[in-house]
Amino acid sequence: MWCSAMRRPPPPRWTRQWPARAAADGRTGREQARKLGQRLTGVRFAAVYRSPLGRTAETAALIAPQIPAQVVPGLIEIDYGRWEGLSPEQARALDPRRYDAWVADPVTTSPPGGETAAQVAERALAALEQIRSPPPRRG
Repeated sequence: MWCSAMRRPPPPRWTRQWPARAAADGRTGREQARKLGQRLTGVRFAAVYRSPLGRTAETAALIAPQIPAQVVPGLIEIDYGRWEGLSPEQARALDPRRYDAWVADPVTTSPPGGETAAQVAERALAALEQIRSPPPRRG
């Protein structure tokens, strides 16, 4: 039987400026992961997967310390391109038309040098398919 659970790691501090990505701060997120790990103590994980971001290693270790997490690049969060690390106000000041277009339609409009929501979805779905598919047989 195949079962999957996902847990988003605590965000970097600057993401609190983005309402769409705002979540619990790092301490709260770590505490939530620690509590989830305690609740899942009896679960025997066949595998644990994470994105290449360093903070996901900590989250995975708190939830399933008994098994090393495998890095799956496609699980990384959206690439904000030249807007990475900026507040919404700063991003809008760089290019108001592009920012407004992105807010209105993030599926087809990307931040400059970044990804659209459609690209993120395509990449994430491919990563999940990679995880779901059995590895090729050898020999």
